[in-house]
Amino acid sequence: MDEKQRILIVEDDESLNTTLSDQLTVWGYETRSVFDGLTALEVFAKFNPDLVLLDLEMPELDGLGVLEILKKDEEFKMLPVIVISGADQIEKTIRCIEIGAEDYLPKPYDPILLRARIFSSLEKKRLRDQDKRNLELLVKEKQLLEIEQMKTDKLMLNILPKPIADRLKRGEKNISGSY
Repeated sequence: MDEKQRILIVEDDESLNTTLSDQLTVWGYETRSVFDGLTALEVFAKFNPDLVLLDLEMPELDGLGVLEILKKDEEFKMLPVIVISGADQIEKTIRCIEIGAEDYLPKPYDPILLRARIFSSLEKKRLRDQDKRNLELLVKEKQLLEIEQMKTDKLMLNILPKPIADRLKRGEKNISGSY
């Protein structure tokens, strides 16, 4: 996979936002930074992030509101979100986990822990995406098999009388005799 994984940073503190963006860029991620929840919602579809780092306390629309909107949208329901919050926000943080946040990181965050949580969340996303692709392939294969079965049934009816064809489809071994 040559394409860089994309991380959206939603943090109203300009200094922390810049620090996160710089650190993630050094680690090889493509980042986009926004400073409030409303802008984050506008950026999601355009940027199509693989992961979101989400602050709870922001102007306009807070992190809890952003998360609630994201998790109701089928397109972003499975998008991993790591909530970054102050220790005094524990009740809101618990609510975020209940709504569907992937993880939580307290401020000030430890860079090593941040990197580990990002890696873990992105790996889970990769596996979910792979499962989704495999399921889509299985559905396509099932559809192709059903089409082939219909062709086989039609061909069998062109060659054999219907009662004999029906007995063959039921798996009967002895199809000779009256019909």
